[in-house]
Amino acid sequence: MIPAIVLAAGRSTRMGRPKANLPLDPNQAAAEGGDTFLTRIVRTFLDAGIDDVVVVVGHEAEAVVGGFAASGLPARFVKNVDYDAGQLSSLLAGLRVVDRPGVVAVLVTLVDVPLLSPATVRAVVDR
Repeated sequence: MIPAIVLAAGRSTRMGRPKANLPLDPNQAAAEGGDTFLTRIVRTFLDAGIDDVVVVVGHEAEAVVGGFAASGLPARFVKNVDYDAGQLSSLLAGLRVVDRPGVVAVLVTLVDVPLLSPATVRAVVDR
């Protein structure tokens, strides 16, 4: 079993709003059926056959979870209360959730890398 962890806990200070909720297509809002960065990443993992996707949230966690909820996609969320300590703290929060018997590896990505393809994910898993 290989789960995936999406790190989405940061402040997104340069963006001014959570990157997870940014529309992938700026001309189509998520409410109109368009993907956000986060929904696209989760959909990519699911399309690649990864059935356990954990999203680590922190800053504006409720907004990120709320923005994702309408997608109907399955994902688990874990809140990193120490997100200001940096990405390592978010990675550790995610690893604590996926660490269980049968897990042989884990895939990790940042929320601001939404254009990964399912084929690339499968190639990594197959290696």
